[in-house]
Amino acid sequence: ASYDSLTLRTSPTTMEGPIPMEVLRNDAGIKYQYNHIKAFAVIGSSMAIISIMSSSLVIWLVARSKQRLSTTYHRIIIGMSIADILFSLSLATFNAMNPS
Repeated sequence: ASYDSLTLRTSPTTMEGPIPMEVLRNDAGIKYQYNHIKAFAVIGSSMAIISIMSSSLVIWLVARSKQRLSTTYHRIIIGMSIADILFSLSLATFNAMNPS
C-alpha cells in the first residue's frame, strides 16, 4: 500500500487494512516507534488520573464549604469538575480497551 509520509491516511484506492506500526508518523514526519506509542499511552493515562483526583478534590472542597451550591460560582465549578471527571475517565480507559 502507498502511505502518505506525513499523515496516517492511505489513499482511498489502496486501502488494504490497518496501518503498520512501522509507518506511523506525526505531522512533522517524525517516525514513531512502538515504545514511543506505549509511552504516550502511559503518560496520557497518568495525566487523566491526576486530573480526576484534582477535580474530585475541587468537588470535595465545594461540598465542605459553608455556601455549598448556593452560589453560581460553586455550581459552575461543580459542573466543570464533573465534566472533567467524565472526560478524564474516557481518556484513562481508552488505551486499556485497545488490544495489545
